[in-house]
Amino acid sequence: MVYLTFDVYEIIIDMLAEIHILSLKSCSLVCNDFARLCRKHIFHSIELDSTERRYTRRFDRLLNRSPSTANYVRSLTFVYNTARRNVGPPVLHSLHRVKDFTLRLTDGKENYCGDPQYDWEKLPSRHRSYFYSFIQSNSIEQLSLVNIQNLPATILTYFPHLTSLKVDNVSILDAPLESGFSGPMGVPKLISIWSRQSNLGPLRKLLSYDQPNTTPVLDLTGLENMGVSLEGGHTGMDVIRHLLQHSQNLKCLSLSASYDSYLNFKGNLASSLTHGSLKTLKMMKIMTMVEDQRTDPYLYFVEELEQIGGQNVLETLSIEVDIETNARPTTELSKWAQLDRTLSAADAFPYLRSVSLEITIWRSSPDPNGLQARFEEIGREGFRWLRGNEKLEFIFKVAISDV
Repeated sequence: MVYLTFDVYEIIIDMLAEIHILSLKSCSLVCNDFARLCRKHIFHSIELDSTERRYTRRFDRLLNRSPSTANYVRSLTFVYNTARRNVGPPVLHSLHRVKDFTLRLTDGKENYCGDPQYDWEKLPSRHRSYFYSFIQSNSIEQLSLVNIQNLPATILTYFPHLTSLKVDNVSILDAPLESGFSGPMGVPKLISIWSRQSNLGPLRKLLSYDQPNTTPVLDLTGLENMGVSLEGGHTGMDVIRHLLQHSQNLKCLSLSASYDSYLNFKGNLASSLTHGSLKTLKMMKIMTMVEDQRTDPYLYFVEELEQIGGQNVLETLSIEVDIETNARPTTELSKWAQLDRTLSAADAFPYLRSVSLEITIWRSSPDPNGLQARFEEIGREGFRWLRGNEKLEFIFKVAISDV
């Protein structure tokens, strides 16, 4: 009979956790030592729903019986239902080692047209205090906020260890927290920021030390990854400019437009990229929409690329274009081929190794104008330099999707 050392069992359990986390529940019944090894995986990432009394209270009782279990929780998603009586927030008092926190507000209904925002100020004050206490008692490094309206921007200064921020359908308010709450703990130095359909306008004057009587809420000088899905038209582009202007170490940039926003890169991108970011930016991904025949197919992004030619280290470029058949998009070859002309300029993009252009045609009826065939022809005729360059990979795709 072969006997395995406890260290080997620990390695096996760690590997099993990556393959099938549910199997660890059975393993945890073997003995107390196995239970301890399995619990650090079973409770590493949990989700609590504030209206699910049975499960929330069961977890609370578990923590009362075995307080050490709380030490295993590193990632927490907390769903707060604004339409029902909530019992969940008090359990947050037991958690002190959370590194990744997601707070999502909801009303518990299916919203097929997108979730609304829920006013932070209308939450019961005692529930807000639970969240504030939880924030201060944990060294949170990754924060995700979903469906929140009128969230005070200064709350970000209570996450001094924060490196990654995601906001989804959130509106930021330039206002302090309510009186009686202790002072800020420090300005977080972000490495990654991601935003979708969120109003970050108030951040514009809360990013700089130059503003009188204002303490910045974020330090973006070390920002490496930035992704923004625009909401709010020109105001959204204004925020993007400010984010770029305060970043010195950007490596990955992703920008897209929602269906009800206006995206125009002209004068907003090249001039906003700092000298530091131009030396580090290796990947750019752009997602746009072509509205009509007059619309530049790249929304002037190619013009901005031309301005950074010869002073960049760009390696990967990805462009995704959405087109509606009813919009009668431009099919003029020269307009689409401007990408090929710009990238082929001598020594303009010496490190470029991958370029992709993917066009999606959204239709509500059969393609009456032969758009798919026309764009496939553009792909063959308009990008001869990209297709013939053996030093880089070029991908061109045309896809049809039904509305």
